[in-house]
Amino acid sequence: MIGQIDFNLILIIMGILVIASGVVEAALRRVNVPPLVGYLLLGLSLSIVDAHWHLLSRSAHRILDFLADFGVIAILFRIGLDSHPRTLARKINQAMHILPGDLAATALCVLFAAYYMLNLDLFSALIVATALLATSVGVSLAAWRTAGVLHSDKAIYCLTWRNWAISRRFC
Repeated sequence: MIGQIDFNLILIIMGILVIASGVVEAALRRVNVPPLVGYLLLGLSLSIVDAHWHLLSRSAHRILDFLADFGVIAILFRIGLDSHPRTLARKINQAMHILPGDLAATALCVLFAAYYMLNLDLFSALIVATALLATSVGVSLAAWRTAGVLHSDKAIYCLTWRNWAISRRFC
């Protein structure tokens, strides 16, 4: 059970994060950088601060982990909302020739990072690679939406093979 002091600290940290995310989003929009980049940096900053000063308790970590998982679900849900199945189906044949190279490049980069930098075993690294493939679509969508080219031919082309690859891994 979360104690009163711990709950107050969590509320303060959440308030600071909400305010900081608004400031970061406004600043990054001025320089044409997707706000998602700022949110990632904000989370990384919180992690570094917590590692140095141990601000968050175990229950606070569980709450933030839940919110992070919910964020990933929200990104994947947004991908579904932004996808147009008929348009994607028309582009699938054109997009298939870049799929093997992209999957190989992603897998090699993630496996290298997971094995040599994070010291994860092969199974864990494969799970990380699958998660990164799925969430990378959300990052792309956020960038395309910010640039106003979400429904352009190039965006649809890239989204088509990413959706195909994700559906093959998860279904």
